[in-house]
Amino acid sequence: MRATLSLARLPVLTLYSGANCSLCDVAKAELAKLRQNVTSHESTCNIETDICNRSAGV
Repeated sequence: MRATLSLARLPVLTLYSGANCSLCDVAKAELAKLRQNVTSHESTCNIETDICNRSAGV
């Protein structure tokens, strides 16, 4: 059973990533597993362009 919180109270997880980063790929895969059980806001930041994308997890 998944716990539900208001979106304002969800934890924010930020992953700093770059192109051709094998450790980043491993982290993304582990986070995908975590999203199956935990609701959170997610943010991915490209360290090369300093562009961040934020989305609400499901």
